Amino acid sequence: MKGVRKNYDNCCTLSFLLVFLVLILLRPVFSINILSSTEYLTISGNGTLVSPGDVFELGFFRTTSSSRWYLGIWYKKVYFRTYVWVANRDNPLSRSIGTLRISNMNLVLLDHSNKSVWSTNLTRGNVSSPVVAELLPNGNFVMRYSNNDTPSGFLWQSFDFPTDTLLPGMKLGYHRKTGRSRFLTSWRSSDDPSSGYFTYELDTRRGLPEFFVMYNDIELYRGGPWNGIEFSGIPKQRKPYYMMYNYTDNGEEVTYKFFISEQSTYSRLTIDFHGILYQLAWIPPTSRWTALSTLPTDFCDNHINYCESNRLPTSCSCLQGSIASQNDQKGV
Repeated sequence: MKGVRKNYDNCCTLSFLLVFLVLILLRPVFSINILSSTEYLTISGNGTLVSPGDVFELGFFRTTSSSRWYLGIWYKKVYFRTYVWVANRDNPLSRSIGTLRISNMNLVLLDHSNKSVWSTNLTRGNVSSPVVAELLPNGNFVMRYSNNDTPSGFLWQSFDFPTDTLLPGMKLGYHRKTGRSRFLTSWRSSDDPSSGYFTYELDTRRGLPEFFVMYNDIELYRGGPWNGIEFSGIPKQRKPYYMMYNYTDNGEEVTYKFFISEQSTYSRLTIDFHGILYQLAWIPPTSRWTALSTLPTDFCDNHINYCESNRLPTSCSCLQGSIASQNDQKGV
């Protein structure tokens, strides 16, 4: 009996060690900024990645009136949720079951049936070392080799795939060698992060490169050419001392980005679902987003070029001769 008991104890000990080893190798993540190839994030686990400095947080979310789930990045310390990037905006999870993990050198988002709904979609090359995903202090979510944390080691980065928001250090514009264009696309509505009707993008086809707010294929507003300091077509309501702008036009790229020197201040350039472009700042201790500039400056101007859609707010009116104004005159 003693021999049987000893074998039983050894068996239990071995089983415990095996279970413990599995839990260590495949463990969920809670409030760190790096995801390794043996870790994962799930909706049910409520785990997140938090950037150094606690400015940004990455995790799963759903909007107020929706049961669909998204993977996104938001400001951690802004008391009302402000999203800056959404991975699967046009392919949400239909159930509250989802997993983010690294698989075959790619970040993949899996649904309840273990089917991929979003991926970094990289072609697997020579594997020089394990890869990890990391949420950086500036809000950039990157996948890189574990032994190279410099930008040259980035295999993929969210800054190359903006949604509706430009963060400090991000680039908007066109890369001449790769043909990649980075532009902003609005949400569909205030509660729907899927791709909306408006974009803010660079046009290099005519004269000096300019940014435009577009409604589908219609040019609504010009950002104006770069005057050496800023884009001349975007009136600045405030010119904060802590904000710097950078415009690059060379053989490789035509890009725009901005920086802020005050670490306690958050700033973002965003296009909302109405097609209005805002440069916003969160300045302690105001605890609110303050508009530094808008395009257009008059909200009603935003609707003149698409009155034909009959989506004009009641407080605005269409130009004489537009389809909507003719319909109004006919009582349509």
